[in-house]
Amino acid sequence: MLNLSGSELITYLKSLRSENIEKIEVITTPPAKYEAQGNSGLINIVLKKNQNLGWNGSITSSLQQQTYTGTSNSATSIIRMKNYGLH
Repeated sequence: MLNLSGSELITYLKSLRSENIEKIEVITTPPAKYEAQGNSGLINIVLKKNQNLGWNGSITSSLQQQTYTGTSNSATSIIRMKNYGLH
């Protein structure tokens, strides 16, 4: 299980390929074994077992113009081995 901040979650979701997702479960009342922070639920993204082994990654950058100009940069790297993955 990954516990991600908002920006980390967005970066992770952008790195997923839809054909690698088996199903998405929305758990509105999580069991006690999950740490409760506020009145939120859980989203469990179940990936297919036969994913391609190897490395992939993405780099994103955005520019936002509001009252002040701001930038947002992120990079993600995913390594999949036979018995585990590293995000």
